[in-house]
Amino acid sequence: FHIFYQMLGAPDADKERIWKEGLVGFDTSDFAYLRHVPANSIDGLASGENWSETVDALSVFGINDDLFLHLMRSLCVILQLGNLTFGVDVVEGEERSTISSPDVLSKLSSIMGVPEQRIESG
Repeated sequence: FHIFYQMLGAPDADKERIWKEGLVGFDTSDFAYLRHVPANSIDGLASGENWSETVDALSVFGINDDLFLHLMRSLCVILQLGNLTFGVDVVEGEERSTISSPDVLSKLSSIMGVPEQRIESG
C-alpha cells in the first residue's frame, strides 16, 4: 500500500499529470481503502517524501513516460473502485444491486475512459 500513500503525497504537478480531478486536493481520508490507517502509522516508506525515490526506482525498470502514467492511473482506478457504494433496486420483482454513488462512478468512468452506463451494466 505504500505507493498509494506516496502518490497522494506527491507534488501537485505530478498529481495533475496523473489524474488532476481525482488526486489534486485529495488525501488518504478521501479513499475508503486508505482512510482507516493514518499515513504516519505506516513506516517511513509511505510518505510523499519517498515519491521521487519510487519514481526513480520504477524508471530503472523501464517504467516511465506513458507506461508510468498507465500504472499510476491503474492505481487510481483501484482507489476509486474502493469508494463505490451500492444500493438495492427492484426491477420486475427482482432485487438487483445498483451503484449508489454517482459522483464516484463519474470519476471512475473518467479515469477508466469507459462510459458510466457500461460500468453499471457490467
